[in-house]
Amino acid sequence: MKTKRLIIAIIGIMIFSVSYGQKVIDGGNWAVIDCSGLRTDALKTSVEVANSKTDGRLKRHKYDGGLNGNPHVNEKVSPKFAVSKSDITLAGGEQAGATMNWAQAAGWHTDANTTGADVALAATGCAQYAPTGSVKGEWRLPTQRELMLIWVLKRELEKISGFQTFYAYTLWSATENSSDASWYVSFTTGGTYYVGFKTYSNRVRCVRDL
Repeated sequence: MKTKRLIIAIIGIMIFSVSYGQKVIDGGNWAVIDCSGLRTDALKTSVEVANSKTDGRLKRHKYDGGLNGNPHVNEKVSPKFAVSKSDITLAGGEQAGATMNWAQAAGWHTDANTTGADVALAATGCAQYAPTGSVKGEWRLPTQRELMLIWVLKRELEKISGFQTFYAYTLWSATENSSDASWYVSFTTGGTYYVGFKTYSNRVRCVRDL
C-alpha cells in the first residue's frame, strides 16, 4: 500500500512539474514572468526577440502569425519578461489610472493610429518608461499573447509587494488588427478584442525582455 501511495505521489509531482509552464517572480522594481517551462515552439529564440524590435519597441505587426514579414512576433512569447508594477503615464511615469491612445502607448508618432505604414518613433509611453535598474528604450507594449498571459497570472502578480491591482479595465497590446485598430484585453473578463480603435484611451502596462 505504501509503495502504491509513493508511486501515485511521484506521478502527481511529475504531472505538476510538466504542466506548470510559467511562474511569477518578484524582480524588485518590477515583476517577472518566467515562461521557460513552456514548450520550445511557444517561445521566441534570442534571435527572434532581437529581430522583433526597432529601437526597443516591437516592430509594427499584425495578428497574422508573421504573414506580413514579422514572424513569431505574436504567435510566440518572450521566454522571460518583466512587467511594470503600475500603469504607465504618457511621459513614462507610473500612475494608477493613467490612460493614452495606442500610438502614445507604443512610442510611435500619432500617425500610427490611422495608418499601417511605417512612422517615426516618439518618446512616449513604454518608450519613455525606465524604472531604477533599467534605461529608456528597453520597455515595450506586450503582444496580445503576452498580455493574455499577464491576465491569466494577474492574481500571482498582484501578490508581489508594490504591484498595483489591475482592477476592471482594458489594457493595450502592441498587436495591430488593421491600420486604425489594435487588440486589447479586458481585465474584467479576460476577453481579447480587436475593435479597439487606436484613438481610444486605454491603460498601459509595459514589459521588458530579460
